[in-house]
Amino acid sequence: MAAMSQGGEEAAMLREQVERLQEEIDLLRQEQPPEQAPQSGVEALLEELRTSQEIVQEMTIHLEDARNELLAKMEKSKPFLNLRSMLNKKNVIVRQLREQLKANGIAAEDDVAAVDD
Repeated sequence: MAAMSQGGEEAAMLREQVERLQEEIDLLRQEQPPEQAPQSGVEALLEELRTSQEIVQEMTIHLEDARNELLAKMEKSKPFLNLRSMLNKKNVIVRQLREQLKANGIAAEDDVAAVDD
């Protein structure tokens, strides 16, 4: 249950950061001096496309950085570490039970063999 709320918090934090970055972009657009007007509509569209692509690239970098930062925070959080520990313990128990079954000659036909990472 805590993992789900953690994901919700992460999504909310990402949304807030995207909003802040969008506001920053809007401010930067307002601060830029007007450029020389292009000669034709095609040139204006090409210039707008180039500017938009630069903005998208910057936003992508900021978003990746924010996502990596949140992921690192989540992986260091107490609930995540507890969940990982519990899962590792359960995996050990399952492996031991499989070994016991195999040692006693019992084949678990519907069992999917565990894959060690």
